[in-house]
Amino acid sequence: MRESVERRPIRHFTDLDVWRRSHTLFLDVFKDFENAGTRSRPASEVVARQVLRSASPIGANIAEGFASSSTREYITQVD
Repeated sequence: MRESVERRPIRHFTDLDVWRRSHTLFLDVFKDFENAGTRSRPASEVVARQVLRSASPIGANIAEGFASSSTREYITQVD
């Protein structure tokens, strides 16, 4: 059975649950790598930078798509 979700008006991309989750994911990944001390291990630092580069565009694409003038353009941004 589906959980009841409170409906709130969406006025900004930060109101979107998917954007908040993607932002939390990015911050969590960032903190995990900061705490892992990757700077002392060059190979780990390369992996850390690669993962951060992969995680960061998720929220950015959602935000950019939210500002789109049409649904079709929005879907293109988040697809």
